Amino acid sequence: LMTIGAIASDTLEEAPVTLHAWLRQRTRWMKGWAQTLLVHVRSPGALLADLGLPRLLVALLLTAGPFVAMAVHPFSLAAVGHHLWTAAFAGHERTWGEVATLALCYVNLGLGYGVTAIISLLGLARRRRLAEAWILIGLPVYWLLQSLAVWRALADLATDPHRWDKTEHGTSRALRGTTPSSQAPAHITQDHITRRRSAAASAAGRLALNGARNVPDLSIR
Repeated sequence: LMTIGAIASDTLEEAPVTLHAWLRQRTRWMKGWAQTLLVHVRSPGALLADLGLPRLLVALLLTAGPFVAMAVHPFSLAAVGHHLWTAAFAGHERTWGEVATLALCYVNLGLGYGVTAIISLLGLARRRRLAEAWILIGLPVYWLLQSLAVWRALADLATDPHRWDKTEHGTSRALRGTTPSSQAPAHITQDHITRRRSAAASAAGRLALNGARNVPDLSIR
């Protein structure tokens, strides 16, 4: 990406409008993530020879890192909460193992919340919707739900690896009785529009057709 760059495109696909649909979508994403990790690490020696140790470590950090962080998030939250409680009301000395575990838990929570908040704020700023940044106070709940999706994905991968939940598209427009607006956001320039057309053609076509039918469309995305 540093050499070639990235297309400044917008995701025209509709987000899930219910918690049930969102959880099914995230479970499917996490299941695909887990399968990708398993495929890449099934031959560790070949992977190491192909990437080299530095790039292998970076690849694992960017792929396995977030997956593991989401999986252990509830435990990190519980450990930090217990630490704060005991520090305030029942202080006692801790072993080096407890200190190291707590440090990892704090890092996990700090990086998880921090990175998510930064990315969200950048997106809101780009959309000129920073007034909605208050929603970020719900990040702990969001991460707990992400963790639930990870554990559901692992259970699904172990019991039914070939089944994939589908996502309904067009449900919000079916409820509103409207079709997507063709007006570009204020921050999108003509250059943005030109570069994103090919990437968005499939999604835009599906959304337009779905809007005309006014019924949900199932997708594995």
